[in-house]
Amino acid sequence: MLFDIPFPKALTTLLYLLIFLPRISGIALPYSRAGKPAISPIYEFPNGTWVENIAVRSNGNLLVSLISTPELWEIDPFGPDRPKLLHEFPERHGLFGIIELSPDIFAVITGVFDLSDVSYTPGSSAVWKVVIKHGKKVSVEKITDVPEAGLLNGMTLVLKNPPTVLMSDSDLGSIWRLNTETKEYAQVLSDETMTWPPDVPSPIGINGVRKLNDYVYYVNFVKGLFCRVKVRKDGTAKGPYEVITDELSFPDDFALMQDGTAYIAGNPSNSVFRVTPGGEVTTIAGGANSTLFASTTSAAFGRTRKDRGTLYAVTGEGNVIGLEVKRL
Repeated sequence: MLFDIPFPKALTTLLYLLIFLPRISGIALPYSRAGKPAISPIYEFPNGTWVENIAVRSNGNLLVSLISTPELWEIDPFGPDRPKLLHEFPERHGLFGIIELSPDIFAVITGVFDLSDVSYTPGSSAVWKVVIKHGKKVSVEKITDVPEAGLLNGMTLVLKNPPTVLMSDSDLGSIWRLNTETKEYAQVLSDETMTWPPDVPSPIGINGVRKLNDYVYYVNFVKGLFCRVKVRKDGTAKGPYEVITDELSFPDDFALMQDGTAYIAGNPSNSVFRVTPGGEVTTIAGGANSTLFASTTSAAFGRTRKDRGTLYAVTGEGNVIGLEVKRL
C-alpha cells in the first residue's frame, strides 16, 4: 500500500491542495512577532532538492539529509569549501531523521519512495549508522529494518549507553525505541496527541521529536500541536501527555534550548516559530510569502564558541540558513 507524502514541490502542490488549504483557511497565522534575528544564508542546493533534516557535528559542521535523493551531505558553515557528499544510500530511499549517538557517530532513518507518483512505501523504514572516522573517512552500515513501522520520521537520543534512540512514526501515531547495539526495537509511546485525524488523505501525525532532561517533546504536523511527556530512562511514559500549545501551523522538526524553549520549523507556513515553555508562540523568521524559508523542515543549534547562539534551519527548497537567536 502506498500513500502520498511530502516531496520537492509536491508538498506545496499535492499535499497543500489536499490538506493544507482547507485547514489553513480557518487558521490565522498572525502569531506575535518577536525581534527579528540576523539571518545568514549558508548554502542553496540545486532546484528540486528537498533538505529534510539536520544534525551538527562537534566541530561545527552541519550534516543534512535529503529526501529528494538518498544523500547525506556535510557543510562547513564558516568556510568557503563547497558541501561534501558523505554517502549515497540505496536507490529510491529518502533520508529522514538524523541524530548523533556519540562523537562523530550518527544514526539516520531512511525509507523507500516511488518517485513516479510521489508516494512512500509503509514498512520500508530502516535505520543506519554513519561513522565519520578521523574527521574525514566515512563508513556506513545498516543497523536494522523496521518493517512493522509505518513512516519513521524524527529521531532523538534517549540513552547514551547503550546508544538508544526514539523514533516518531508519523503514520501509526506512536514512538518507537531502538537499541542501536542489540538492534531490538519496540513501540514505547502512543497517545491521541500523536495521531492524525481520519478525515485527512495523508497520514502525517507526530513529526519531530526531541528529548530534554526527563521529557520527550514532539509536534503533531496536522493537528498543530507541541507536546511533551515525562519518560523513564527506557523511554516509556512516566507522566501524563501535556499539550504545550495547539496554535502552530503545520510544525515539522525543531530544536530545543536547555530551558525548554523550542524553535520549530513551520512547513508549509514558510516560517520558524519560537515557543516558550509556557506555550507562547512567536514567529521569528519567514512568513507565508517567504522564499528563503519556503517549506522549512528542521532546525539545530550550533555547537562551537562561534555559533552557539546560531540556529541553523533547512528547507524543502534546498536552503540552509543561519539565524542569530541568542538575544531574542
